[in-house]
Amino acid sequence: MTSPAIKTITRNTVYLVSTRVVNVTSRLVWVVVAARILGPDLYALLAYSMTWQLSFLPLALFGVGPALSYLIGPDRSRIRDYAGHVLAIRLVTIIIAVTMCIIFSRIIMPDPRAPILIAILSLSLAARALTTYTHTLFTAFEINQYTMRQETFFGFLDLTVALGILLSGGDLLLLVSAKAVIAWLQTGWALRAAHRLVMPIHLEWQPAQWRPLLRLALPALMITLAVDWSFNGSLILFRNLTDDGILFGQYALAMRILTIATILPLALSRAIFPALRRAVARGDGKELLFASTMQRLAPVAGTAAGLLGWVLGEPFFRWMLGNPFSTAGELVGLTLWCLIPLTAGAGYPEVLIAQGRFRAIVIVSVTGAVVMTLLTFLLVPWYGVTGAIVAAFLGFSVTPGGAFWLAWRQKQADPINEVVRPFAAASLGLGIFLALALFSQWLALLAGLLTLTVATLAFRVIDPKEIRAIRTSLSSN
Repeated sequence: MTSPAIKTITRNTVYLVSTRVVNVTSRLVWVVVAARILGPDLYALLAYSMTWQLSFLPLALFGVGPALSYLIGPDRSRIRDYAGHVLAIRLVTIIIAVTMCIIFSRIIMPDPRAPILIAILSLSLAARALTTYTHTLFTAFEINQYTMRQETFFGFLDLTVALGILLSGGDLLLLVSAKAVIAWLQTGWALRAAHRLVMPIHLEWQPAQWRPLLRLALPALMITLAVDWSFNGSLILFRNLTDDGILFGQYALAMRILTIATILPLALSRAIFPALRRAVARGDGKELLFASTMQRLAPVAGTAAGLLGWVLGEPFFRWMLGNPFSTAGELVGLTLWCLIPLTAGAGYPEVLIAQGRFRAIVIVSVTGAVVMTLLTFLLVPWYGVTGAIVAAFLGFSVTPGGAFWLAWRQKQADPINEVVRPFAAASLGLGIFLALALFSQWLALLAGLLTLTVATLAFRVIDPKEIRAIRTSLSSN
């Protein structure tokens, strides 16, 4: 019999995954149409402008969402003590982020056509930051179905309007302006829903009372900035290190597919975080069991995604977007391997946050961003976009690798079961694929995935007893 706690976590995970799927898929659809209609050059301009404004989103959010989740984890009723302060901080940080986004775009932007698009997109940035505030409230009260409903409706509205504009001529200014209007309509709906369903929405302009939130928000901000920079920074740096704007557009599409692939692990870690906090408070160590499971799943899931990308990426993009975007399909075969560190990042790094070890997670996250940045400068001049992807992969790997090392030092992690066995299974699957790829890629794909599955079971990468233990732990929350 399934316990109420497991049902709650499962339900909220489904809602969060569904929300991410709707959000990312709707954007992917209109991006695909935009790429076909606008062509490689104008699409690259649009992609760069959107990537630029999204890189300022962490500053607008300022980490107060995770800080709020941490503060109220054991007792969600405490949210009423902080929600007004969070909203006030959010308004201040939105103004700062939007101002910086617009000013720096006029200084750094390699394409003179981009600043006007970015100025309009910054309005969407402000709206998105306010909408995310309501999502934090819904998550805290475990009613993520309202997040899913608004994302579904407004995602469909955004998609419909964007397709209409693109199919009627594809004016970029009109497109980004319409997206800004729809973003603010969603913000209005979300604030009204939160006010009606969760608690009255009001501002608390008492900076002296912001200190507990800001003390926790600053580490969360640094973590979010570091992780986001590893994604968007890779694209921004590549565009500024090369004159090939069209190739940048192809790389941006490949990274979009990677974003979609991270939906499940990120949504799961977000939904289960309150349970991790309670496990830490009980001191039963069950949060480590969840981290261990994610650590072992990462090489298997990432290898499967990488093999599928290698074989299916190029023909899929050629069929979907035509020959001019076939390069994006080839790049997908490389970017999807980043799913290995990104999935692992939903394990031990999340446990560090749940344990309140903010200094440690800040250090490993910032180090990962620095590694990505330095390697991008070193590798892109020599290896082009392949060098950018390798730099991103290694940057992504630093955070889960550092978190695992810290857990191992405290004898909370097992390198044999959590690293050697999973990567041995992944290596066997990859080896069979490479051996047969010379004869037939489709045969190699089937044989590689089958070998990966058999090796995962044979090496007991995931033990059914541990899955039952996790269920038992969640039942006690």
